[in-house]
Amino acid sequence: MREAGIIPLLAVPTEEDSKLAVGMYGDVESWYKENTRRTIECINIGSRFGIQGFPRFLQIKLTALIDQELCEKLGQVISENNGDDEEILASISTFDKEYVQLDMLSKEENLHLNESLARFEEICKHGSKCGVHLYVDAEYISINPALYLLSKAMLLRHNKTKPVLQVTIQAYLKSAKNETEKILKFCRDADIVFGAKIVRGAYLVAEKARAETQGYENPICNSLEATHDK
Repeated sequence: MREAGIIPLLAVPTEEDSKLAVGMYGDVESWYKENTRRTIECINIGSRFGIQGFPRFLQIKLTALIDQELCEKLGQVISENNGDDEEILASISTFDKEYVQLDMLSKEENLHLNESLARFEEICKHGSKCGVHLYVDAEYISINPALYLLSKAMLLRHNKTKPVLQVTIQAYLKSAKNETEKILKFCRDADIVFGAKIVRGAYLVAEKARAETQGYENPICNSLEATHDK
């Protein structure tokens, strides 16, 4: 690949499956720790197989590091606040100096959140050290507000001079333009570097089915052409 001028993009496609995790590791926390170790290992691999002068990339899923139900809970709180996550972001951004204690979470959930932030921080630090840029996958719309929240906390730490951490824009969503404008404004206001990958296909069937089942508007664009305008 190096001789052909091809830059590898490694992916760690692990996402939460609590029953499988308990069956394999005895408890979910051990599974999250193992996922962190494997992600670090993939960063090491990616750092060795790039091309001089070109960035190296790794794609990760945050639900391999943090409980999906907790993300849904945080996502609901953010959505109910019209998408405003500034107060929560301020609380979690200094997690390494002060224990995060969010009122809407239980004692156990707050503990898990702190441990998850530490895992995410470890991965970002290692990516920066090894010169590997990290793409954070967007996932279901019910947890995306939480994924953006966690990503923002790390963007503030690691994207001061280069796009160590990069987000995903789901161009197939009707909300894509608005979400893109919000994250761009956040990066401009914080004077940090923005980076993103754009996708047009993931979770399409599942999101449409959820909308039909739960009785809300289909969040998916009506056609491929419609994504051009987003």
